[in-house]
Amino acid sequence: MQNQNLPLLSTHRENYKVPKGEERVVHYKIERVLFDPKDGVTRVSHPDLIKTDVKMFDEVKRNLELQGYTVEILFHPDGKYSNVVIPGDPRAEVVEKDAEIAALRAEIARMKAENAPSKEEAKEEKPTEKEEAKAEAAPAKKGGRPKKGEE
Repeated sequence: MQNQNLPLLSTHRENYKVPKGEERVVHYKIERVLFDPKDGVTRVSHPDLIKTDVKMFDEVKRNLELQGYTVEILFHPDGKYSNVVIPGDPRAEVVEKDAEIAALRAEIARMKAENAPSKEEAKEEKPTEKEEAKAEAAPAKKGGRPKKGEE
């Protein structure tokens, strides 16, 4: 049975549970994804869960796609799946990505703190400014034939 705690928008192939006795039909979500034209973020449409016989599914899917629906297959008894995923709520995705970024930044800060060399080691590793200037001042010779004026 479908996880009743998850809204249909958050239900995907990985977390969908097939109800007992419905293992020989195709389960899929359809939606004509529409957002509010004023702000472009508020979702106006909602997905619907549809179950169709395997023999009819290919024709039904084609007709739905011709009408502008996005079809996300949750379960197919023969294992035929497509990579189509109905997009979720943009605000929730932004919050999710922000949390991931914050976690990665914390991880980077922790790794920098562990690998930071002591002040004495840092002074020994840095070359002096004079050595750097000498290294930059020496022009590299170009290969090939010299120009007429340079002979």
